[in-house]
Amino acid sequence: MALFPAVQTKAQEELDRVVGTSLPTTEDRANLPYTNAVVKEVLRWNPVTPLGVAHAFYSDPMTFNPEKFLDTETHHAENDPHNLAFGFGRRICPGRGFADSTIFLTVVRSLQAFRIGKLVKDGREIEPAVDYLPGVISHPKAFAISITPRSKEHELFIRSVEIEHPWEKGDIVIVKPPSYDTSGMRGVKSSEKRKALEISQWHLYVGISVGISVPMKIKQGQCLTGYPQWPRLAFALNFCPIQEYLKQTAMAHLLRGTAFITGAGSGIGAGVAHKFIRNGISKLALVDINSSNLQKVSESLKQTSPHVELLIASLNVTNEAQVNNAVQKVATNFGRVDIGVNCAGVGDSGKPTHQSSLRDWQRAVDINQTGVWLSQRALVQQMLTQTFVYTPMISDAVDSGVFKEEVESSPIGRVADMEEITDSILFLASPMSSYVYGAGLVVDGGYGL
Repeated sequence: MALFPAVQTKAQEELDRVVGTSLPTTEDRANLPYTNAVVKEVLRWNPVTPLGVAHAFYSDPMTFNPEKFLDTETHHAENDPHNLAFGFGRRICPGRGFADSTIFLTVVRSLQAFRIGKLVKDGREIEPAVDYLPGVISHPKAFAISITPRSKEHELFIRSVEIEHPWEKGDIVIVKPPSYDTSGMRGVKSSEKRKALEISQWHLYVGISVGISVPMKIKQGQCLTGYPQWPRLAFALNFCPIQEYLKQTAMAHLLRGTAFITGAGSGIGAGVAHKFIRNGISKLALVDINSSNLQKVSESLKQTSPHVELLIASLNVTNEAQVNNAVQKVATNFGRVDIGVNCAGVGDSGKPTHQSSLRDWQRAVDINQTGVWLSQRALVQQMLTQTFVYTPMISDAVDSGVFKEEVESSPIGRVADMEEITDSILFLASPMSSYVYGAGLVVDGGYGL
């Protein structure tokens, strides 16, 4: 990218247009034709195992040009290089799918977050040399480039990822690094060698078969950029320790777009907001009648996830005009609303029916039923069910004796944990529930049996 800045700019413009501020995922690949073509050209251009056949398959093989893999009115896309890179038939690389996805994510996430350019030293740009060492495996010679965040917002986002996945945490329990030859690192402090070897562990589970040469990467890492902190952040951005891999691939970035959450000032609503952000939501609208609580939740989210766009509104969910105006404001500011979660609600007094007042009844109906209906109508979303969870509101609303009796009558003898409820809401809001229609998910510990 340092050698071909026009390619980098075009790919970044496509990424900004398609995914915005979210981290790209493999699901975005079909909507990123140019960036996907860049990945193909990376595989084709100066491959890790040179076969000497590029001239037989491709036009102008020595020029880096992703557009050769795009269909146009005057040009038919050239052969996909994946078969050359990963093989085919009985000898196809068994890790092709995983390796290919990893390469794609590494390329698109690096492009989205960083600006890669020529290193400027003493007022002069240093031209990276396209030069490789001889051998069966083609190693590039060490080169110097500059890697910096694309903007202040990208820097904040990168640092938030680094906090969640510290770059120096290698998985030495599951994968023990082999004894690498560090002779090429003469003059480098022992502590830096150790860190470099720790970095190498991020590569091991990706698979050396995809063309990642760990020893070479270590040596390149010492002269990669004039801003040495950013390569380390790049590792944190694109890789995670092995023990979290299954969790990351199964759960991370389940959600996309904008979520609208009522009752977000405390309890389940606040928990859902945090859960959604951890799972990919990039735009979040928080609604609650308590403006003070709402502000506290908003400040907490901004500290932990500065890259997420937040919009807060203090309103009464039983007020039709306020609800409609809030939804319209979200649509105007964020362009759309994708997910609606109704958490605004109140508990009853815990009194028997004959001791309850009409006011108690009317308040519960107005907020728990009419409020949900008004929000659902405005959002045009499937209603998300909720169940009995111990929150401060429950503590204030329910008599301790009644509460104990209810808990003891439950088959598992306890109330739901906050995570158990927010996980179910996450499931309903994510693509994992794409075949669930016209049904409510009962999460009550068997209480209704």
